[in-house]
Amino acid sequence: MAKSQDLSNDLMNTFIADKINNLKGLSESYFSWEDASVRKREERNGKQTRDEIITTFRTQLNDLRNDKSFISTLEQSLNLTNNGIMDRIRKCFPSERELDFSILTLLFSGFSIKSISFLLRMSEPSLRMRKTRYKQLFESLPEPDRSVFLNNLC
Repeated sequence: MAKSQDLSNDLMNTFIADKINNLKGLSESYFSWEDASVRKREERNGKQTRDEIITTFRTQLNDLRNDKSFISTLEQSLNLTNNGIMDRIRKCFPSERELDFSILTLLFSGFSIKSISFLLRMSEPSLRMRKTRYKQLFESLPEPDRSVFLNNLC
């Protein structure tokens, strides 16, 4: 049990540290507008300074979007913190595609349809249809899985 807890702690620490670094980069770009030197540079360079900050922001978002380990690490953390919820879903629906498990991982983690659309390069209407289908699938399950899955489907 202690070994499992250590693995859980290491996984969460790595995951959180990585995401904090992403947020730090985004925050530094955003809050650098408060810096007087940036304001002066903006007055001199105008559009170029705004473009630099926007480029930094886009780069950080695309890094997150292209991070191949992001969703799998998020799924592992969901399993550790929510009584194996994703393992249970995989067991209940073994024929679902990996994309569906990625979408469910993001939904269960509280991501909005708009955010998932960006991260997975999918249309919002397509994601809404999938979410409706997941809800129908979950409603067909016996308790307690039914309630747990439906309650986590944000």
